[in-house]
Amino acid sequence: MDDLFNLAFEDVYRGARDDIKARLAFYDPILKQLSQHQGMAKAIDLGCGRGEWLELLRAHHIDAQGVDLDEEMLIRCRAYGLKTQKIDAISALKALPENSVGLVSAFHLIEHLPFEVLLHLLKEAFRVLVPGGLLLLETPNPENLSVASQWFYLDPSHQKPLPPELMRFSAEFSGFYRPKILRLNESSKIQSSSNIDLLDLFVGVSPDYALLAQKPADEKILELFDVVFEKGSGADLASLTTRYQRQEDWRRDELEKRLLQEIVANTAQHLALEARHEQLEARYSNLEQLFFNRWAWRICAPLRLVAKQARLVREYGWRTRFKALLKKCATTLLPLEKYIKVHHPKIHFMIMGALHRLGWHARLRAWYIAKNQASWAQAKSKEQQNLDFVLHPFDLENDDVYAALSKSSQKIYKALSKQLQRRREI
Repeated sequence: MDDLFNLAFEDVYRGARDDIKARLAFYDPILKQLSQHQGMAKAIDLGCGRGEWLELLRAHHIDAQGVDLDEEMLIRCRAYGLKTQKIDAISALKALPENSVGLVSAFHLIEHLPFEVLLHLLKEAFRVLVPGGLLLLETPNPENLSVASQWFYLDPSHQKPLPPELMRFSAEFSGFYRPKILRLNESSKIQSSSNIDLLDLFVGVSPDYALLAQKPADEKILELFDVVFEKGSGADLASLTTRYQRQEDWRRDELEKRLLQEIVANTAQHLALEARHEQLEARYSNLEQLFFNRWAWRICAPLRLVAKQARLVREYGWRTRFKALLKKCATTLLPLEKYIKVHHPKIHFMIMGALHRLGWHARLRAWYIAKNQASWAQAKSKEQQNLDFVLHPFDLENDDVYAALSKSSQKIYKALSKQLQRRREI
């Protein structure tokens, strides 16, 4: 790939030089420990790029050399007075003797290498490190879903993402001691705020991580770097998911509490309204009872009846209302007529004679018959049905029920059938 393209791409997407140096300040405790121990203050940076890491090593008085194949990058490094060499990473490591450097570092290099070459790089790094020396490899973090699905492939020279657990296993396989994953460069919101959004689960995980491993050495040498390896950093997907779930659980609990408080308040208000309603009903009932028991209300009952009848006459006409009044009177007098006919036949005879002389008897009789004809027909039909059931019993001889009867029960049935048949013939 063209060197000028790589340099321009670094300037746009890698970030400004000062920003990169601010990010690399995270490693200051590691460099401080290296610079304090004689024999470890020497380093080689593979794929040194624009040289920000080499500047930081120089500031900590560590003798560092950078190697890269991009001439434009090396020119930028030389402009800052940094020691560099144009050579590939594997060749640079092979050129070093065993146990010669205290730090082998590579920032955003290993994702450009085929995996076989990466394993070879780990093997050579293990060889050239002094006992207790450190391996530091930084690369994009595929745990960040946005990195794994988009930003990683923005650089056309990238091979494939390297999961943190794969790099941890590869370091152990190559012989390194206590490999540690350091997740880096997450946003300040993820670092400081306890509130995270659903989007943070996709883009909030640390976009980069570093593999920090140590070459086995005496216990005294290893103890010097315990502080470095005990340090935790970054945000992984599992921790962010747990934080988000706890946050949502807290929000749900708070919502349930508020809803419960509103339900209690509304229930209390509803009970108060019901009690008030009952009080008003009782008061209204008392007032109604007092009103209807007043003598003025009872005296005015005839006037109310007259007013009602006048209103009905206006709505339906006086002829219709007069007929309705006659029917109501006749319906009311029918039970009285039956009682007089039974208990006072002479009075009944006198009333019938008067109705004949007035010409009302025939009309009343026709109206009475028409009114009761339907009920008479219904009663007669029911009586006929009962009689038919008695005179025409079911033919059980051809029925499964009759066949299931015992012989004595069949004899009783036949005897009853004959009696009913004789009664019908009579």
